[in-house]
Amino acid sequence: MKRRIFSNAIYRWRHYDVSREDYLLCIDKVLAGNLFSLWPVSFWFTVFCFIYSILSIIPAIGDDALLSTIGINATFYLDTTFFYFLVSIAAAAFTFFMHRLHHQSKKGRHISKFSIYVYIILLYSSIVLAGIYMDVWTNPNGAAIISLAFIVCAIFTIAAPPGFNLFLVLAATAVLIISSVLIKDAIYWGADIMNVSAIAPAAIAFNWFGNVYKMQAVLNEHKLAQERDKYQSQSIVDELTGLKNRRDFAEKFERYLTRYRDTDVGKHLCLAIIDIDHFKDYNDHYGHPQGDECLRAIGGALASLSKSTNTYAARLGGEEFALLWFEKDEDGIKNIVSQIQQCIKDLNIPHVKSITSPRVTVSIGVHTILCGTSTSTEAIYSLSDKALYDAKANGRNCAVVIHKETRHHILAS
Repeated sequence: MKRRIFSNAIYRWRHYDVSREDYLLCIDKVLAGNLFSLWPVSFWFTVFCFIYSILSIIPAIGDDALLSTIGINATFYLDTTFFYFLVSIAAAAFTFFMHRLHHQSKKGRHISKFSIYVYIILLYSSIVLAGIYMDVWTNPNGAAIISLAFIVCAIFTIAAPPGFNLFLVLAATAVLIISSVLIKDAIYWGADIMNVSAIAPAAIAFNWFGNVYKMQAVLNEHKLAQERDKYQSQSIVDELTGLKNRRDFAEKFERYLTRYRDTDVGKHLCLAIIDIDHFKDYNDHYGHPQGDECLRAIGGALASLSKSTNTYAARLGGEEFALLWFEKDEDGIKNIVSQIQQCIKDLNIPHVKSITSPRVTVSIGVHTILCGTSTSTEAIYSLSDKALYDAKANGRNCAVVIHKETRHHILAS
């Protein structure tokens, strides 16, 4: 129970006004966006520190005696130069790692928040330790350096993913204040504490508003994507049977033909067109509602067959259906055709007005094309339709398969 309360406290941290599920849904994208804003800022800071280290060395290479007469300490400038140079190296390393993480996140790889926290803490620690080592912060002018270092680190911190930003900001604030108390005179403590007190709340507030905006943007994008996927799914599905419709069939047929043309030489692309025998008479006798039930039953049977045989099934319109698949040999093609006939027979739907059989039957026209053959979907469809016409002319309740220019007549059992 305690663990659940703690988890909820983290996921709803600082009242983001999102559920735990929404938080987990959008946090990775928020993280990716934050990484994008993180490494460019770090890169800019790297360039700034390096240029400043070069500029600060100019007074130090002058005449030390002359500089002393005007109150300038050349040693201080050398220390400052070295300090900023070390900081630029640390920031450059941070930029490299952040850019790599951002590149990985764009590829869909999950990024550990722990690794980002470690990089931020290491960068901040390197700046603090370099300043202490070079004794820069003991100088009265060190307050400006402290403020600048904190501002940069606060920028990195507030760009980190939601979760522990408050802890990071407060920890950084504590380190700065303790460092000021330990290495500076009391007269400078107040200035440093005031600087920190002004920056920390602004950083926390900016982080909260920024991440709230990002989360809402990601959630809105997700909702729009769901609506789009729902609309696209509905636009390619036949409402009556639940199979794919003619629009999806045309796209899938073209994809089957082009995708496997060069990669599956030796296999055959097979198209079966299936037509319900005497369906107009069925509708006239049983009524259109019962006709719709018949179409649903046949659609369901073909859908089940499609799953078990790894084929593609669609309703082309009216009482006409289609099946697409790849097969290596003639026996495999005949086996699929026999399974189509058997699944229709197993439905055992009465059809008293049929002159072919007392139950609903289908006629099937199949044409195959060797993968790698230059042709078009229109040509294959036309040949399958011709095979279907021949099946009807041969008494219906049968299949005509055209394979390698050989015609096979398969009667339903």
